[in-house]
Amino acid sequence: NANNVAITGGAVSSVAFGTGNSIQGLLEKATITASAPTSTTNFDVQTQFVQYYTSNATTNFTLNIRGDGSTTLNSVMSTGQAITIALVVTCGSTAYYPSALTIDGSSVTPKWQNGSAPTAGYASSLNVYVYTVIKTASATFTVLGSQTKYS
Repeated sequence: NANNVAITGGAVSSVAFGTGNSIQGLLEKATITASAPTSTTNFDVQTQFVQYYTSNATTNFTLNIRGDGSTTLNSVMSTGQAITIALVVTCGSTAYYPSALTIDGSSVTPKWQNGSAPTAGYASSLNVYVYTVIKTASATFTVLGSQTKYS
């Protein structure tokens, strides 16, 4: 059937679907780390879309979104593209949180759901930060952020 696509191995940069086609399921890579975020925590979009830290956070931290250790997010994305990531941070009795955001090491101020940036995490819970990064020009990004408590 011309409407079916089978991919085995290799990488695919894009797939176009005609009218009426649908995706039956999509899995995203999640990285589960048995530690806490460090003072600067890198989020590599080429290897994950969800990063879950299972140990209690011990400090506020800067989240740096990038392609990977040798690739910039700017080079991975084209203008007019967006990517959504989720950062899961475990907090104990002290509610640490990502207090700053950078993309490829450059500071970006997210636009936060409900208009207010978080000033702390939620104690004794999982804190999930979802960021949608929209590339609006070369090395220029609009970031939409949200923080949700799970306990």
